Amino acid sequence: MTKRTVLVFVMIAFVLSLGIAFAAPMPKETQNQPKAILDSERIQKMVDDLTTRLKLTVSQQSKVKGVLTQTEGEIQKIMADLRVKVQDLLQQQKKKIDAILTDEQKAKLDEMRSNRKPMPESTKP
Repeated sequence: MTKRTVLVFVMIAFVLSLGIAFAAPMPKETQNQPKAILDSERIQKMVDDLTTRLKLTVSQQSKVKGVLTQTEGEIQKIMADLRVKVQDLLQQQKKKIDAILTDEQKAKLDEMRSNRKPMPESTKP
């Protein structure tokens, strides 16, 4: 892995750990809201929690919120790129496997694929 890749993974892990550290159970009524609204609310809760715990000044609160918002945007871009790359890899995998199989095996595999339960939205790549 390149240094950049390692840095990206470390950054993602750090932000996710912050989210876990300051996460509160999500009320059912907010679970179906658009993602951007949830991100904004989550970021504000993190700022509020840090303000309480660290006695942040108003200026510090603003700067911390800016850092969290910027990082969230960068992570969303990385995750979107990652989703595209994963989908491409899965398509390549499917083509390679199909090239190995007989027509009968391909038909059976296609049937197996069509009977597969859909992935929940929260775990889709």
